[in-house]
Amino acid sequence: MLARPSRQAVTGAGKSHLLALPPELRNRIYELVLVAENALIYYYYLSLHKNIGSTVPQARQPALTRVSKELRHQALAIFYGQNTFDITLHAGLASEPEDER
Repeated sequence: MLARPSRQAVTGAGKSHLLALPPELRNRIYELVLVAENALIYYYYLSLHKNIGSTVPQARQPALTRVSKELRHQALAIFYGQNTFDITLHAGLASEPEDER
């Protein structure tokens, strides 16, 4: 008979084993996982309309940042601090709705 997983394993309520490692080793793991050799390229297409305004979608962050708040803080410092980002914004004017002409 198979053992049932503990409630802690099911809910993910336990601390990450990654956080138990020494900081130097954790940072090296973050660098290997999160730092790209080339620039990270993001293209955003904005729709500008006087009644809607403009919005910029949020950049996707690595899944590793969803493990815990502490791990998120540490990982994002490496992700944003050691990567190069190439961001291009394209703005287009949406046509006005029929009733506003």
